[in-house]
Amino acid sequence: MINVIKDYYKIDIFGPSTCALLISLNKNTFGYITSMNEKMIHYLKVPTYRNAEYKFIDFIPWPYNNYHLEYLRKFYNSCSTTFIPLPEKLFMQDYQGYLIECKMTATVTTSSDDAYVLLLLLPTKSSRQTVLLSENGIILTFSQMVPKLFNTGNKKIAKGELITDFLPQFWGWSTHEPHFLIFNGRMLVFYYNQVNFMSSTLHILTIFHDSEEIELIRKGYSFENIIEYSYRENDILKELELEKEKDYLKVDLKNTRANFDNEYNGSSSSSSSRMLLSSQRLIWNSASSANGKKMSKKFAKNSEKTLKIFKYVLIISIIAIILTYVAIIILVYLTVSHEVSLKTIKHLGDILFEISSYCTLVRTIDAGVADNLYNLSRDLSLFSQGINNLVHLKDSLLDDYDQWSYCSSSKIVIEETIPAWYFNARQPYLKTLNLYNMIDEFISHVIFI
Repeated sequence: MINVIKDYYKIDIFGPSTCALLISLNKNTFGYITSMNEKMIHYLKVPTYRNAEYKFIDFIPWPYNNYHLEYLRKFYNSCSTTFIPLPEKLFMQDYQGYLIECKMTATVTTSSDDAYVLLLLLPTKSSRQTVLLSENGIILTFSQMVPKLFNTGNKKIAKGELITDFLPQFWGWSTHEPHFLIFNGRMLVFYYNQVNFMSSTLHILTIFHDSEEIELIRKGYSFENIIEYSYRENDILKELELEKEKDYLKVDLKNTRANFDNEYNGSSSSSSSRMLLSSQRLIWNSASSANGKKMSKKFAKNSEKTLKIFKYVLIISIIAIILTYVAIIILVYLTVSHEVSLKTIKHLGDILFEISSYCTLVRTIDAGVADNLYNLSRDLSLFSQGINNLVHLKDSLLDDYDQWSYCSSSKIVIEETIPAWYFNARQPYLKTLNLYNMIDEFISHVIFI
């Protein structure tokens, strides 16, 4: 099988084919459709639409609609995310009860006290038809064109009938493999697939009757490829041909043709069937000379895209280098500022040390006077040296202020917030000073003493 899917097609909310509807999650209207756009109304074949007229389960195929609301409630109450990012394949039924195929993505939205599920649907562009079966091969529902493809004479397909009444060889078919049949003089390709859904298994029979899609199947493209590309805006055949690698053109035609012959030999002996088979073989044997040109255009587009990406990467790298350089400058600046702050703290510590030294010296002199043991020349030398140090450190307070003004405690340098008691002949009184003036007062009192 050829597999060329590079990425999944995402649903654009503003896309030309996107259908949208809102499902209420409120208590009184839970599961009702509160709004849908015109494309959704047309897609579901709703004749008239009024707000909250239909439930969402009205468009879910039986018997899965019976417990769908409960799954919706559990999802809303216990989900860890409110968004389904990748589109999921979904089967719904239209207003007439026919099966329709689409891709779906959903998100939970809120508006004040209300909650809704916004459902975006992308209908398939393919004309393929689908039959949904039970485990016993009973037909549960089908697409609109299925009766036209299957009905023969008085035998008409209907819900509740066995698929083997129309396809006796059905139970001998393997899954994920194409099965070719001439039915009512028309070439059809059948895919039987089983998909796990919740605790049950969906038995899906997909029927291809379009000549382009049958041609892709003949060339060996996988079922998943054809399904995925049928949701693209471009033509399916052209889209796949552009994505195809050169080596894939040499698909094993012998095996494909052998499978084809095994399926069709003896299936019909009518002249119309033989003519159809012959014409189909002629189509298969025709080669397109445009493939090489398409591949060249594709490689040119890829090269141009690579150059654009390289340009953006280069721009991002330059921006990253500039930001790194700025970050280094800021780091150096912060480091230097930190060093300056340490010097400021050292000056404050020196001021505290000098003041403490003066207090100790004054107390020593006082004790020496009492005991007649003090040394006047030594004490005066210490006084003079200490005063000079204090004057220098006092001036450094103002010089360092800008370096630590971001600190809330720095206000004591210039704001009068330090209480100081003064004693006179009458009574003591309280006055507030800043640190700069406090040191001045200290120096003057020391000299006075």
